Amino acid sequence: MLAQPQPVEHRESTKLFDQKKLAVTGETIAEAKLKRANTPGGASMCAAATGEGREVDCSGARMDGQRAKKIIVPAKTKKLSYENNHLDSLHPQWFEGLPELKALNIKNNFIQKLNPHLFKNNRNLEEIDLSQNQILKLDKSAVFKKNRNVKTLKLNNNRIVEMKMKILTALPNLEHFEIQHNRLDRINGKMLKVATELKHFDASFNNIASVSTQAFRSSKKDETVNLQNNLISQLNKQVFSGLVGCKFLNLSYNKIANLHKDTFRTMVSLIKLDLSHNKISDIANGQFKKLPSLKDINLSDNQITYLPPSTFDGSSALEFVYLKNNLIKSFEPELFKNAINLKIFMADSNEINEFDGSILDGKTNLKTVSLSKNDLTHVNNLFDNQATGLQNVYLQENQIDSIDDSFLVAQNGVKNIEVQDNMLSEDELDFVQTVIDRDDLENIDLNNNNFADPAFDRRWARGDFGRLQNYITNYEAAVAAENTL
Repeated sequence: MLAQPQPVEHRESTKLFDQKKLAVTGETIAEAKLKRANTPGGASMCAAATGEGREVDCSGARMDGQRAKKIIVPAKTKKLSYENNHLDSLHPQWFEGLPELKALNIKNNFIQKLNPHLFKNNRNLEEIDLSQNQILKLDKSAVFKKNRNVKTLKLNNNRIVEMKMKILTALPNLEHFEIQHNRLDRINGKMLKVATELKHFDASFNNIASVSTQAFRSSKKDETVNLQNNLISQLNKQVFSGLVGCKFLNLSYNKIANLHKDTFRTMVSLIKLDLSHNKISDIANGQFKKLPSLKDINLSDNQITYLPPSTFDGSSALEFVYLKNNLIKSFEPELFKNAINLKIFMADSNEINEFDGSILDGKTNLKTVSLSKNDLTHVNNLFDNQATGLQNVYLQENQIDSIDDSFLVAQNGVKNIEVQDNMLSEDELDFVQTVIDRDDLENIDLNNNNFADPAFDRRWARGDFGRLQNYITNYEAAVAAENTL
C-alpha cells in the first residue's frame, strides 16, 4: 500500500528544517527546545513547534542574513523569534508568507533601518519587538501601515533620532509602546493622536526637551507614562489634561524648574507621581490638590524651600511622601491635614531647624519618619502622645542636644531609633528609658554623640538593652550622689 502523502506544510517543515539541519521540531515549543538542547550543534538551530501553538524560535542561533534567508517558516506560524542573532537587515520575503503571524521578536540584533514594505502581508501582527538594535530613523510612514492590529510595539534601546508622525497613526489599537533609550528630542502633538487604546507609554532616557500640549490629548486610557531622564524644562498646564486614567507618571531626572498649579489637576486616577531630580523651587498653593487617588509622591532632589499648607488638600489617599535633598527649613502644621493614611515621610538632607509635631497628628498608619541630615537642635513630642503604627525614626546627622522625654511614649511598635551623629549627652537619655522595654524595639543608635562616657557611644541592639539600661541607671545614681554632697 502506498504511503499517504504528507500535508504540504508538514513536508515543507521536514524538508527545510530537519534535512538541512536548520531546526528541530516538536509538538510544542518547549518540546522542540528540549530536543534542540540535546542535539549536537543545536545551539545554532531553530526550535519549531508543529502543533497548535505554531511557534518558531531561532533566538541565539548565531544567525546572519545569509543563514536566515534559508529558513522558510511554516505558513501557519503564529510566533517567530530571531532574538539575539547577528542580523543587520530584514527582508520582506522572510515574512510575506506568514498571514497568521501574531508575535515577532527581533530583539538584540544589528538592524539599522526598516524596509517600508517589511510587514505588509502580516495583518494579524499584535506584537513587534525591535528593541536593542541600531535603528536610526523611522522615516518611512508606510512601515506599519498594514498592521492595524498591533497592540505592543517595542523600539527601545536603538539610536532613533527621528520618528515620523504617521508611524503610530497607522496603529489605532496600540496599547503598549516603548521607545526609551533612544535620541528623540521632542514628542509632537500628532504622534499619539489615534492611539486611543494606549495604556503604557515609555519614552524615558531620550533627549526630549519639549512635549506638545496635544501629545496626550487622546490618551484617556493610558495608565503609565514614563518621561524620566530627558531634558524637559517646561510643562504647559494642559500637557497632561487628557491623562484622566493615568496611574503612574514619572518625570524624574529632567530640568523642570516651574510647575503651573493646574498641571496635574485633571489626573484624578494618578497613584504615583515622581518629580525627583529636577530644579523645582516653587510649589503653588494647591499644587497637588484634588488628586484623590495619589498615594506616592517624590519631590526629592529639587530646590524647594517652602510647601504651602494647601499643597496636598484633597489627597486623602496619600501614603508616601519623599522630600529629601531640598532647601526646606520648616513645615506648615496643616500640610498633611487630609493625608490621614500617611505611612512614610522622608525629608532628609534639607535645612530643617524646627519640626512641629502637630504635622503628624492623627496619622495612625505612620511607619517611618526620617529627618536625618538637617539642622534640628531639639526634638519635641512629635505625636502629642497619640499612638501610631510608627516603626522607624531617623534623626541622625543633625545638631540635636535635647529630646523630649515623652518623644515616643505612645509608640508601642517602634523598632529602630537612629540619633547617631548628634550632640546628645547622658542627661538627655530619658527618652530611651520610655521605650527600652518595648517588645518590638530592635535598635537604638547613639553612636558619635557628645557623651562623657564613651561606653554610651555605639549602636545598641536588643540583646544589649539590659547593659544600656544599667549604664543609664548608674549614671543617674552618680549624678544623684553628687548632688547630695
